[in-house]
Amino acid sequence: MAYDENIYAKIVSGELSESEIDRLRTSGEWDEIQEILEVADTLELPSHNKQVGYEKLLKKRNDRSSRTLLKVLRPMVLGLAALLVCVLGYLFLFDSTVEIAASNGETANVILPDNSTVVLNAGSKLTYSKSNKRNKKRVVELIGEGLFKVQTGNTFIVETDKGRVEVLGTEFNVRTWSDRLEVECYEGSVLVDSGEESVVIKKGQGVFVISDGINSPREIENSGPFWKDGVSRFQNIPIKEVFSELERQYNMHVTLPNLNGNFNGRFGHDNLKVALEDICLPLNLSFTITEDKNVIISE
Repeated sequence: MAYDENIYAKIVSGELSESEIDRLRTSGEWDEIQEILEVADTLELPSHNKQVGYEKLLKKRNDRSSRTLLKVLRPMVLGLAALLVCVLGYLFLFDSTVEIAASNGETANVILPDNSTVVLNAGSKLTYSKSNKRNKKRVVELIGEGLFKVQTGNTFIVETDKGRVEVLGTEFNVRTWSDRLEVECYEGSVLVDSGEESVVIKKGQGVFVISDGINSPREIENSGPFWKDGVSRFQNIPIKEVFSELERQYNMHVTLPNLNGNFNGRFGHDNLKVALEDICLPLNLSFTITEDKNVIISE
């Protein structure tokens, strides 16, 4: 109740009117006041200073109410603190970000929280949240190249710096090296979004996202990415990108002259000398493998 010192002074002095008493009874305060007065009458107070004693009683009552309030609030505060700890622990244990990278010359197999799988090509990196299984949208971030096999369920999104790929459940490959995004679909269908336009490709189709937009979907004959079988394949790809891929697959450095033009062809991942021949002979280039296993290309 809202304590009014004037009301209590009138009660003590006997100046409280009938209308004020009725109002207190209606509000439910009268009974509580009577309880206070009963306690006040039991105190040994000087008869000539009952008002002072009553004020002390009020102070004691308010102090006791404060202590009672603290007793009530303390378990609530402790409970909230425990809940906060649990929430923070939950976020740390279950919603933390996971980052997995495949080193140069290696691949990495990833099982996501929803049991979707990703195989990362050499030099690639995948980032995702442990909460993906519970979210309405399952989102991962990819740098490089990965083969995805997505479990059927809520929307699955692969974010890259050149666009995104959105699916419900399918198998597809995403490649994001250099200045383009390349997507091939092997099962189901996927939505490829550049941020300005989008296209849906189906099983047996591939598409490029480049600086000036999305190319028309093209038919593909392969049922999976060639790199999974130990081969890198290129169709009209800048020569510098081909050697960058060679560096990732063999974990070494290539020194290049200023080369222009594109390359059509492939190289294997199991023999560096043969791979260099597969690249350099069609382009009339020469190569030297140094003692520290790096490569120098010359025209």
